[in-house]
This record gives sequence, C-alpha cells and structure tokens, in this order.
Amino acid sequence: NPIEQYRKEQDITQGELAQLIGRTQAVISYYESGDKRPNGSTLNRLRKLDPDFFTSEIISRLATD
Repeated sequence: NPIEQYRKEQDITQGELAQLIGRTQAVISYYESGDKRPNGSTLNRLRKLDPDFFTSEIISRLATD
C-alpha cells in the first residue's frame, strides 16, 4: 500500500500522518488495510504533502484499488 510505504519511509505513525492531512488515525488504518479508499480531497492532500512520492500514477492507483 503506497500510504503505508510512504509513512514507513518517513518514519511517522498513522496518527502523525493523519494530522498532516487532516484525517484521523482510524481512517489512515482503513486506507492502509484496504477497507476504505481515500476520497478526492484526501488524495489532493496527499499529493500536496509530497508530490514527488504521490505521483499521478500512485494517486490513480489509490483511487481505483
């Protein structure tokens, strides 16, 4: 999962990532487990957080997985 990969590469917790993008730790957990997909607003926040990591290809994958 790209979100989990990014979080681990940055050495941050689910809670820390959640704070950075205005979501809750529980929501990040759902994204990482595949139980939920990020909505458009969240995808935009991820892209703004790190456009070099969250490329168009990765954003597209997250939206459709």
